[in-house]
Amino acid sequence: MKNSLLIAAVAMMAVPAMASKARLSALNNAAHLEDVQDVFVNPSKLGSHGDWLTFEMGATHSANQVAPAVTTPQGPYTEANPNAEGGFARGMGDAKYGFYLGHHSTMVAESRLPNAYVTSKTFLTDENPVDLFYSGKAGDLKWGVGAHYANSDKKSTKTKQTAGGLNAGVTAQNWDVALNLGLVNTFKNDTTGAEADFKGKTAIGVNGTYTMETLTFSALANMNGGKDDQAGAGAKTDLDVTHYNVGVVNSHKADGADFFYGANYDMFKFDEKEAGKKYEASQLPVFAGIEADATSWMVLRASVSQNFVLGSVKTDYTAFAPTSDSDTISNNTVVAAGVGLKFNKLQLDGTLKAANSASASLDGNNFLGNASLTYLF
Repeated sequence: MKNSLLIAAVAMMAVPAMASKARLSALNNAAHLEDVQDVFVNPSKLGSHGDWLTFEMGATHSANQVAPAVTTPQGPYTEANPNAEGGFARGMGDAKYGFYLGHHSTMVAESRLPNAYVTSKTFLTDENPVDLFYSGKAGDLKWGVGAHYANSDKKSTKTKQTAGGLNAGVTAQNWDVALNLGLVNTFKNDTTGAEADFKGKTAIGVNGTYTMETLTFSALANMNGGKDDQAGAGAKTDLDVTHYNVGVVNSHKADGADFFYGANYDMFKFDEKEAGKKYEASQLPVFAGIEADATSWMVLRASVSQNFVLGSVKTDYTAFAPTSDSDTISNNTVVAAGVGLKFNKLQLDGTLKAANSASASLDGNNFLGNASLTYLF
């Protein structure tokens, strides 16, 4: 009965274009995709998608985050665990402005999280963050600037944090490039026995893409880090964090479908100079995916990815890997799938949660998981 009602409901809907994290999650976040989420990587993309209002459904994460017990350190805000967030973009002549709530900074996570791994302590996120964007045109070029800010002071728990940064970007017909700066990144805990005084270093990130016929080349380089003076709570830390990613996607579009495949090399590492220890993880995932119109009111998406030959985890911290030696990447084949529905200008995207589950069954509990709702003006 539940499935019958579900089918009847979607039959009333009418094919989304580009609208959400749910869409990107289903398509392996391939570099050639265009989406409103691009503004966080390159604010000049604000002028590429018309006016929009978007809502990302998910949990409001706890302020205090614990480093996950996984082999590879990763940010707490992932496509698999979406964060509640939302915002809008509106035109103003040739210019456009945007306002967004709840999007947590990757640069903050990539510095505070490794520090939490090393110290085995919780850390405060960039709470209630706000992002502002502005974009315009200069001839054939689109340009944009953005700002990120979050601040909190919890006197009852003796914790406080501040995060702030700027980014700027340019988009041309077949290429784009952006610069991201993390200018303020602090976290302090004065609780006896759990003291922390983390001060992030100036973070610098550069990313861009270049399209040549059906090929899209992408590159990213982030340099980050921070120091933590933990008086009374263990050794001090001094971290240098780097993250590199280069890739290529081959996309073929025809008859309402986009079939694509590619590979990207990703390397994430940090050096803890106080203890003289290091962590380094690299991988070379290959992937393939498709996004195709199923009907006039529905589009289906799916992708598969897996590490190929290269890739390893090497660390002096035995808590991060099975041993302190270099290990190859564990079995990590992932299938992701999703569906998009449209009613007039309102778009609903979601993942099919059963795509990578043990049961692989599709029912009302699996349909439109990690949902996103977008209105395109």
